[in-house]
Amino acid sequence: MGYLDVPQNYFDLNDEDKDVIKNSILEAMLYILEKNLSKDTDKQKVLLDIIDSSIIMNEHEENYEVAGVLFDIKKMVNED
Repeated sequence: MGYLDVPQNYFDLNDEDKDVIKNSILEAMLYILEKNLSKDTDKQKVLLDIIDSSIIMNEHEENYEVAGVLFDIKKMVNED
């Protein structure tokens, strides 16, 4: 879906600032999926698959802040 830049100090931010970052990224991801996938596609499943593969890739590349944001977003999606 693209590259994701996350503040180096993500883990040190307060919850309100983390929520702004997570919600902004989630909204962008959902917009892209809504725009490009057919109406019959389970967008939540696709979103979770993208998030899971991105977490694995970013952990492998030691981009822990990005992986942490994605993990937090995954928790938000699963709560809905």
